[in-house]
Amino acid sequence: MSDFIETMQDVVNAANSNISEVITQLKIDCSNDVETISQEIESLLDSNAFNAPDIVYYAEAWGIVAGSAFNAFDPFIDFSDCSNALECVMREANEIITEAYNSVLHDRITETAETIHEVIEAVIETGGDKSIDLVFGGSTCHGWAVHNRETEAGIAIYDDKPGHYNPEKLEGELYAVEGSVGAAYVSACWNPNDYE
Repeated sequence: MSDFIETMQDVVNAANSNISEVITQLKIDCSNDVETISQEIESLLDSNAFNAPDIVYYAEAWGIVAGSAFNAFDPFIDFSDCSNALECVMREANEIITEAYNSVLHDRITETAETIHEVIEAVIETGGDKSIDLVFGGSTCHGWAVHNRETEAGIAIYDDKPGHYNPEKLEGELYAVEGSVGAAYVSACWNPNDYE
């Protein structure tokens, strides 16, 4: 990562960026729970070798070690094979950032999985089946069409249930659900006649 890490928000941004990079690779259907989705995201992060940002500049390392932004993190560090003080500072900075990154990564994965599960719940509540596959992408799949309603979580519902904004099926025959997950989108689309 080429950006300087100076604050905890920089670490959070790195975790969010890594999750956004792998989210479009998810292959799940509506039968998954939050724990399973979280495990899938963790697996993709591991297989794509997304880890904590590397600290490569001495000035950056010194800011992390000597500054106050990361005082909450105090990892055990073995300096026995460091040959000089600069190596010690670099090692300590990288260990602090790794601990900080790992501390926020789990929460970010869980939040992402919960958001995806809200889309799954919207699919089921709209009449979809647990076998319906979710589609992940970097942009909206159905944004060109007017949706009928939204859930409290902001998930767009495309159906023909009366009493809402635009009670028409997508393309005249399909139901769909779509929500944003960080910088990505997750959606599902199905013919409601297949699940009557």
